[in-house]
Amino acid sequence: MKILLISPLPPPAGGIATWTKRYLEFSEAKKNSVELLNTAVQGKRIKKIQKRSLFEEIRRTLKILNELKIKLKEKPNVVHLNTSCGKFGLIRDWICSEIVNLKRIKLVTQYHCNIEDMVKGKIANFFLKKLAKNTNVNLVLNKNSEIYLKKISKKDSIIIPNFISKENFKKLSEGRVLNKNIKRVLYTGHLLKTKGCDEILEVAKKFLHIKFILVGNIKEEYRNKKKSSNVEFLGELNQEEVFSELKKADLYLFPTYTEGFPNALLEAMSSGLPIITTSVGAIPDMIEDSGGIMVNVKSIRDIEIALEKLELEFEKRNEMKEFNFKKVKAKYLQEKVLKKIFETYK
Repeated sequence: MKILLISPLPPPAGGIATWTKRYLEFSEAKKNSVELLNTAVQGKRIKKIQKRSLFEEIRRTLKILNELKIKLKEKPNVVHLNTSCGKFGLIRDWICSEIVNLKRIKLVTQYHCNIEDMVKGKIANFFLKKLAKNTNVNLVLNKNSEIYLKKISKKDSIIIPNFISKENFKKLSEGRVLNKNIKRVLYTGHLLKTKGCDEILEVAKKFLHIKFILVGNIKEEYRNKKKSSNVEFLGELNQEEVFSELKKADLYLFPTYTEGFPNALLEAMSSGLPIITTSVGAIPDMIEDSGGIMVNVKSIRDIEIALEKLELEFEKRNEMKEFNFKKVKAKYLQEKVLKKIFETYK
């Protein structure tokens, strides 16, 4: 089978780019003829990913569309298009879908976001609807996105979660023993208001006997942020260093405002950590009622109550650990998830 994958590849690193790298390494991808059309940002924007130049985006889009036309001459059986759901990206992805449709080639579109949160405004929703209608099979990350896509486009979709490799799961899960006392609470991800970092800093003030470790790119608003003495910002770390922090932690705190399917939370589950998080995106499907405690978005008091509860209930934390291990093994290992995608192609 010939597959054309339209997706970014590192650099720069990012959720979809990492997904692409792992997809291309998968055994089924190697058996089949997979061709990549790399949509990653180029040039100066690699270092300044948030700064968008309209001229550069138009030039990049024209390059992608021209390359797509060339690659379609090879007559792939399936085109798999990954979209991050940004407004400009949706317009480009819709044009790609029109070109694929003209060649009468089957199209799979995968939405790497929580669609309702990411797709804002009439223009973005207009092109989302057109893209979904041009697609033979729509893949989404969670139930919320499935419902929203159906409402806006009348098209069904298949829920395909993110995944973790068997090797990384083994690295994170091996030898995990929880401490009787909670001494280290960990957050991983960009240090942003919308990730709930303000709430983490406020909660830390009440639990001065616990160390709160935040790992990830420190955005401008947090560089000079006042924090209590028990809070440490470690900045960006490589994968092995992040895994080391996960293994040293006693609890994972992730009070994010919006998510599609968070890889950071998946890694925390893989390391057997009990979790306090919000019920957004795929998170309720991931931890259910057993892998952690879900709190309301922006609720400092909810987080405090959950942390107080877990400090007293060591057995409960152990149960969460075992549930998270079993859930990852059953649902989120790379081979199981990617096999489902290749079955969809067939």
